[in-house]
Amino acid sequence: MAGMRTPIAIGLMGLLLGMTPGCSDQVVGLFDSVGTGEASSSESGEPLGTSSSGGAVDSTTSDGGDESSTGPGIELGPCVPEFVDPFDEISEENWTPWQEEDSSVGILEGQLKFIPATARQADGEVSDAGIVGTSYSIPLSNRALRMRVSTPPGADENVLIFLMIMVSDSESMSIRLHPTLTIAATSMVPGESYEAAFEALTPEWIGIALVDDEVHYQVSEDGETWTNVYTGPAVTTALEGRPLVMTQTYGDSPTPTTVFADDLTVCEF
Repeated sequence: MAGMRTPIAIGLMGLLLGMTPGCSDQVVGLFDSVGTGEASSSESGEPLGTSSSGGAVDSTTSDGGDESSTGPGIELGPCVPEFVDPFDEISEENWTPWQEEDSSVGILEGQLKFIPATARQADGEVSDAGIVGTSYSIPLSNRALRMRVSTPPGADENVLIFLMIMVSDSESMSIRLHPTLTIAATSMVPGESYEAAFEALTPEWIGIALVDDEVHYQVSEDGETWTNVYTGPAVTTALEGRPLVMTQTYGDSPTPTTVFADDLTVCEF
């Protein structure tokens, strides 16, 4: 996966404010090597990277005393669902959909269906298709946003699926899934970002949990038992954020796999 371009979606303020749907996304990450998720941070807006020691996330240890940590050692306790979307439809009350280039987003048999774009946009920007919360906001304390990715992007495709909590134009928390790479990312103001990338993770479920002033990025095989893969500082300048789900094409993918997701859940600790 050397040299894989891994863009963060920013510039969604138009969607958040009810303007014309669309993304003005920007590549701010470039990973030459990825591994156990040692975090990189930046306050200058320069491209971020990760250090690598190879392999997947440590399954037995965590370093909870540092600013960022990996491993499942942090116990968050039971999480009680308070909002579940089975995706029988894309409810206009809850969601605003958008799509770019030849991508699309819709519903098929109770699942959120994405057909990713086959290439970047003509101006070089990445191409997205997704939904962002319209009226429903997630409290940024003692909550988790979780989702099942029943069909991820293809392993040889330049496509990611995002699960994100969008706070503002420059503040977000996201976990991005590719069959060979999982990326956790937090963007804060003023211009401070944290990322961690993990190879050899193939979770069926992905999640973002917010407890106190930390954000925990999690994966699960069954939606019941969750493994913490990265913990870092959470966005703290707002009390609420909006859920966002999207696919993103960051390079040529002539025949992209149709991506499916369902069982989006917000739960409370």
